[in-house]
Amino acid sequence: MRRFIITTMLAGTMALSGQGAMAQNDLGDMVGTIAKTLLEQQQAAQETSLWQGVVENGSPAAYRQYLEAYPNGRHAREARQRLSNQGGAPIAENNAARAEANLGLSRSSRMAIQRRLATLGFYRSGIDGDFGSGTRRAIAAWQDSRQLPGNGYLNANQARTLQQAPPRPTDPRRSGLVGSAGRTGPWPVAQPARADPARPDRAWL
Repeated sequence: MRRFIITTMLAGTMALSGQGAMAQNDLGDMVGTIAKTLLEQQQAAQETSLWQGVVENGSPAAYRQYLEAYPNGRHAREARQRLSNQGGAPIAENNAARAEANLGLSRSSRMAIQRRLATLGFYRSGIDGDFGSGTRRAIAAWQDSRQLPGNGYLNANQARTLQQAPPRPTDPRRSGLVGSAGRTGPWPVAQPARADPARPDRAWL
């Protein structure tokens, strides 16, 4: 009888332990589900934020950046469609974008480039140092005017050229070619004095 009681108590203890383990497993599953849901929500918010920035930028490089981060994202199909509509050479342009990014242009340098493009008549938007679609079009137009690949991205030489101050026109008055009366051309050379045959005491020019 005593053995039967002890056996029954052990069986009850084991049953309670099993129920506790099952409860812990259920709690762990619940916590895991909540954590997974929060992570998915956070990733969705990050994707939405990136997509909004991509749409505002509007450049092919921005759409490629989104596709690299979210190849199967909610807006991946639209990003590919917009890239297709814009056309161009994706690989070459992507390499050009990386090359420009490696230059590490500061905001003041980008603003200086925008000012120069505006001075040359290629850029008509705000001088803010943000190379958006308007700046890219201006760069491409400037490159085309110089028979350079018009991909809208700068290499080191092009960025240096656009940051240089334009040459000032030469002031002809400082070059010695304009007199006080506005006369242009070289100054006349003085002729040596010659004797007047009629009056030897005088010299005439």
